[in-house]
Amino acid sequence: LIIENKLPAGKSYSIKELLKYTLAYSDNDAAFKVVDNFKFGNLQKLVSDLNLRPVELHHEYFATVEEISRFFRVLYNASYISNDLSEYALELLSQSDFNDGIVKKLDKNIVVARKFGERGIDATRELHEYGIVYLHNRPYLLGIMTRGRDYKQLEDVISDISMMAYEEMAK
Repeated sequence: LIIENKLPAGKSYSIKELLKYTLAYSDNDAAFKVVDNFKFGNLQKLVSDLNLRPVELHHEYFATVEEISRFFRVLYNASYISNDLSEYALELLSQSDFNDGIVKKLDKNIVVARKFGERGIDATRELHEYGIVYLHNRPYLLGIMTRGRDYKQLEDVISDISMMAYEEMAK
């Protein structure tokens, strides 16, 4: 597994702490705890407002690149929650500790608000990453979903595609 920072079990956490582990570290256990604090009707309203498939509590939600892009657009444009909350979420996403995907080959000064996800069933591995690359005055969205047998190869595919997109956008 790629996830390095996991929420220590057996403690109580503030929503801020849970959001940090959810967004910065892609900790699904923390994400489930955030959802547990949501009123289910509010969660379903959010999903409906963003034109996403309904959520079933405590079941994996398989989102497409298009669906994930809606979340990032809503945060970037602050079109669903306040500017302050959008900026807070994007700041947490820019603290991701996964550095072997989108950001691996980019200049370290480029800020990227990003979220990754990994999954392994039997010998099949999936690694996905999505983010906003803040390229000077030309930020862009990049979403990459991969599947294979080796996480290292999947990381390399994501970093190669990210570099190609960056070079094209920097022109």
